[in-house]
Amino acid sequence: MKFLLSTGIAYKTHTLKELENLALAEGYDGLELNVPPRHVSAEETNRDKAYGTVSTIQAIHAPGDVYDRPRFSNALKDTITLAQQLGTPLINIHPPTLSVGSRENVIRGIELIKKMEIEYKGTIAYEVLVNPYGLEPGRHAYFLEQQAYLSLEDYLADVKGYNLAATLDTAHLGTWNIQPHEFIPALGEHLKHVHLSDYSSKIQREHLMLGEGELDLHLFLKILSKSNPDITVTVELHPPTTQKEVAEALQKSMAYIQQSL
Repeated sequence: MKFLLSTGIAYKTHTLKELENLALAEGYDGLELNVPPRHVSAEETNRDKAYGTVSTIQAIHAPGDVYDRPRFSNALKDTITLAQQLGTPLINIHPPTLSVGSRENVIRGIELIKKMEIEYKGTIAYEVLVNPYGLEPGRHAYFLEQQAYLSLEDYLADVKGYNLAATLDTAHLGTWNIQPHEFIPALGEHLKHVHLSDYSSKIQREHLMLGEGELDLHLFLKILSKSNPDITVTVELHPPTTQKEVAEALQKSMAYIQQSL
């Protein structure tokens, strides 16, 4: 397995080059570029975009948004263009939303993925999102607006029915009251990428430090290493506010991973 670090962890504290140097020094294999989201404040989108300064980007997370048809299309096409420029073999993208365009919007988005994947000649991994009701009440509306599926069964039906590559996000599964290792066989051959972080139902918070929630990520990593030994796994955590905290998060996460394997 290859372990990547999401650049989202340090957009407040480091340049991309600084983060790459830090990640490589701690034993990570490279970066997953988290493209600035399009549905949040200007302050949160003020990220280092000097993509040419780093050389180990192995996945790109398409910009988050409330995906109606044009927004989804623009996000996917812009990310493919960037991936081709950087020579990046994998793109991660959230599903289109039910709240704008209903089920037809989701289907059109999936059809576009299938079409663009041929032109891209890489992998476009379709990510399972959170269950909004697994998060604090104040965040329900925000995530309901972005939601495409009312159940994991519906998500799986589209992944299998349309033969999609899939991203398993461990913390997102936690919000559905599922242990991540239980979802590996459910995705089967469709599982192509992982976002790794913890989740706590007690505080209803996702993307926690590994070991700070209630997910059995040790077991997940052990099973994943046997079932998908060549998969890319991205550590994706909430961004700390200081450089020291970022460095500690990288160290603790890699130590947890190494203890699991």
